[in-house]
Amino acid sequence: MDNLFSDRIKKTKPSFIREILKVTANPDFISFAGGLPQPALFPYDDIARAAEALFAEQDRSILQYSTTEGSPVLRQYIANRYKKQFNIDVDPSNIIITTGSQQALDLLGKVFINTGDKIVMEDPGYLGAIQAFSMYEPEIRGVPFKDNRLDLAVLENVCKGAKFFYSVPTYQNPTGFVIDDAQKQDIAAIIKNSGTYIVEDDPYGNLTFEGTHDSNYYALIPDNTILLGSFSKIVAPSLRIGWIAAPTPVIQAIAVAKQAADLHSSYLSQALLVKYLQNNDLDAHIRTISQHYKNQRDILMAALQSSETLKAIKFNTPAGGMFLWAEMPHGQSSKDFLEYAFAENVIFVPGEVFAIEADASNTLRINFSYLNEAQIREGVARLERAYKNLLKVT
Repeated sequence: MDNLFSDRIKKTKPSFIREILKVTANPDFISFAGGLPQPALFPYDDIARAAEALFAEQDRSILQYSTTEGSPVLRQYIANRYKKQFNIDVDPSNIIITTGSQQALDLLGKVFINTGDKIVMEDPGYLGAIQAFSMYEPEIRGVPFKDNRLDLAVLENVCKGAKFFYSVPTYQNPTGFVIDDAQKQDIAAIIKNSGTYIVEDDPYGNLTFEGTHDSNYYALIPDNTILLGSFSKIVAPSLRIGWIAAPTPVIQAIAVAKQAADLHSSYLSQALLVKYLQNNDLDAHIRTISQHYKNQRDILMAALQSSETLKAIKFNTPAGGMFLWAEMPHGQSSKDFLEYAFAENVIFVPGEVFAIEADASNTLRINFSYLNEAQIREGVARLERAYKNLLKVT
């Protein structure tokens, strides 16, 4: 019966991270692999009160079909935040609500990519985007990082004839790197000259530990910028509320694609989120999350840096987000390391799964947002034992 499946689905690999998390459902495992928020930080009681207030209004339209573009109140809220955070004017009519930012990636694939079209991504890049775009069988070109900065010469070359350049410029997944304002200006000039779009995905930008990040590409090249956002990391992922903000021709095409996909994102989730946002201080909640994640990062970095065994591995110190990036000595394999980590009931993601063209075989990604202090310390101890065992055979 396999011959009935499309070539597209046969060529698309399952997400390595999703598959590996199935294995680590065992409570004896400590997982540094997922990109999961800390459940203790979910505004559970505030959302419960929002739900109670929402249903007390007796508005049965919250259970009805709704418009493809999404709640006008929610879109206006997002537009207001863009003005407040970045001092940019995004019209609510140029925003469409999506079922998480993952659907936004899929919709961009549907709208832009024909088989064989070229698209460009950071290398290493976000695995969820690689998987979503790969469904439409493009040629994906990677732009490597050099000393934590994008190689602009490569970007300028590969953007010629590309449909778009996908970027996570702030606390990038998987590396945690930040593209600073000066480099953004250079990148914006390249994108404008190439006549393509930049897709700026910003799920982590609010989770800042040090300094501020108050610029984006829209302020520089609004006609060439597609903005993606999500409430998953700053409120709750199960609401599945993300969005796309883009020039009118793109939004019109996205709306058609979304109508075919799901008619509209859950209006109940949107209404619940609106009620929560109206009754609570989102910025205060984000500050709480960010402080907690900073503490988690500091605990992890202190444990890693105090390990004599792990000192050969270079760990970066991210200034925000949820991940740190590590580089093992050349000649060592993070996939080999992972096998020994499995034996110690600890897990991470080898960098190779994020690679597009670059050799990332000696790199790995570690998440610090999900685990508590005791789990982090025990997880590092298990990594030490695993690395010792790897060194015995290399």
